[in-house]
Amino acid sequence: MKKAKDSEVRLYGFILDKLKELGWDTRSPKNGGQVYAQNELRYNEQLKIALGLLCPEYIVELSEREYWVIEAKAAIKDLYCHRKFRPLRNIRLCYNDDLL
Repeated sequence: MKKAKDSEVRLYGFILDKLKELGWDTRSPKNGGQVYAQNELRYNEQLKIALGLLCPEYIVELSEREYWVIEAKAAIKDLYCHRKFRPLRNIRLCYNDDLL
C-alpha cells in the first residue's frame, strides 16, 4: 500500500488566518479586499498576463503595481520558481516569503 501524501489544501485556512493576523483584508479585490484566491487573479489583466497558466493559491495586492504571490505545496520541493513569471515593466511580483 502506498504511503498517504499530505495535501496542500490543509494549508489554505492557515494562510488566510495568517494574512488576517497581519492585517490584510482577505476579501477579493473585486469586493474591496486585497487578496486574490486562485482563479480570481483572472479578473486582473496584468496578473493574467504575468502568470500565464500558473495559478497560485493567493495573491495579495500590495498596491496597484505590486503583488505578493503565495504558493502552497505540501512539500517544499514542489514549489515552483518565481522565474516562471513573465516580467512586466509596470508591476512587481514578490514570491512567498520575500516580504516577511
